[in-house]
Amino acid sequence: MADSRELHGRTVIYTDEEEVTAQNVADVIEDAQKTHDANASDIGYLYAYYKGDQPILEREKTYNTEINNKVVVNRAKEISDFKTGYLLSAPIQYVDLAANDSDETADSSDLGSLCAWMRSAGKEASDLEVAFWQSVCGTAYRMLSPKDAGDVQPPATAQRDDTDAPFDLFVPDPRYTYVVYSSRLSHRPMLGVTYVEDSDGNRTSYAYTADSMFTVDKDGNVATDANPLGAIPIVEYPHGVSREGDFEPVVPVLDAINTVQSNRVDGVEQVVQSILVLSGIDIGDSDDEESAFWTRLREFGGLLMPEGAKAGYISAVLDQGQSQTLVDSLYDSALKVCGMPNPKSGYNTSDTGAAVILRDGWSAAEAVATRTETWFKRSERTFLDMAIDFCDTAAGLSLRHGDVGIMFPRRNYTNDTANVDNFIKLLSTDWVAPEQAFEHSNMFPDPHSEFLRAKAWHDQQESEQVDAVIANDDTGVQPDDAVGAARQRDAQPTATGE
Repeated sequence: MADSRELHGRTVIYTDEEEVTAQNVADVIEDAQKTHDANASDIGYLYAYYKGDQPILEREKTYNTEINNKVVVNRAKEISDFKTGYLLSAPIQYVDLAANDSDETADSSDLGSLCAWMRSAGKEASDLEVAFWQSVCGTAYRMLSPKDAGDVQPPATAQRDDTDAPFDLFVPDPRYTYVVYSSRLSHRPMLGVTYVEDSDGNRTSYAYTADSMFTVDKDGNVATDANPLGAIPIVEYPHGVSREGDFEPVVPVLDAINTVQSNRVDGVEQVVQSILVLSGIDIGDSDDEESAFWTRLREFGGLLMPEGAKAGYISAVLDQGQSQTLVDSLYDSALKVCGMPNPKSGYNTSDTGAAVILRDGWSAAEAVATRTETWFKRSERTFLDMAIDFCDTAAGLSLRHGDVGIMFPRRNYTNDTANVDNFIKLLSTDWVAPEQAFEHSNMFPDPHSEFLRAKAWHDQQESEQVDAVIANDDTGVQPDDAVGAARQRDAQPTATGE
């Protein structure tokens, strides 16, 4: 079989230029393309590996070449699919960190409008696509593109149309996209590039700085336009410092699993196709006599051997028990390196839920997901700030960057009973704002919108109670039950004031 490919993460692309302009953008792209091509080659290999195109398929044998099974046990897909699903088991949510807008409602919320536009632009699917590329190849990109001015009508009132998002979201293929960073201490992004290739391999690059958009053809000719966003629209989402995919560190282990499994199938087939050796038996001198001998052998299923003759099969039997032990060991090593739970550990035990989480590796999975979430949030913050600034200019939103938080509402180990208890306690505390109770109880995927819905319901109930008390006062009918009396006492100051 082919050797495992050496993979060590993706290389960051830097430039020494202090500023990228129309005069030097073609040279910057030409220099960056050399590093990107090496990254793209590794990304293409990892993407093909995820889809099952693995080195075992190129396996060649020196002996018994007719028995050459090529078994792909696609653990790479298992690892990436688990990591993506675990990280984004619920959609990423934007939460209100200010929590002081007492007059805010679901209809007048600027944050609610931003979230609605994100939904209409398909951000949930976009998040999954970003997480997928992160997991497979170690980096991903997201691009925000303004819609044409004629496609969007800025809202005249506070209530906005959910379907009227002023932007589109794209997740460009990382094999054809990269970001160039400054080689100076800040390492700030200098240029975002995505390109297309025609059938002849000629590239047309579309490059973006904070101020300009460049189109660079295969001959280095540059066309320049203004960038209405005021920011580089392509944001990179690196998967850690080394920009490694989730299964990338264990590719040699996964290749070894494929080799062992293929050899096990070969071993079974070699037993079935074992060679029959006849010693001291005359099967005839002519072709007709030999044919008659084998015909009788197939008919009777046995041999009548003369004294001193022997018959037996030549076969190499593979110890399947030891092979399974080796496969389990390799698989367990891969899971530990990747920080994944082991589905085969701890059957039929009486451990508590917390013990199972620790023993089976779920705590390691959560630790890795938390680390990935931290890296994801840093890039998401860059993207979110750019989206807020654009929506402020194009659609009249009034959001500050620091007022919007990013939340990954994973609910893998939630204890709903304890969460409800915590929620009730937080709501009954005078020092905790109600919206903070919604946010910290871990009960709601979108605590901000749930708070607005609950606030609207609560305000409606209070209004109905006040109206009922006023109506009772006008008719002279007083509520005689405890609940009615309590409502009357609560509403009396308001009624008196009115």
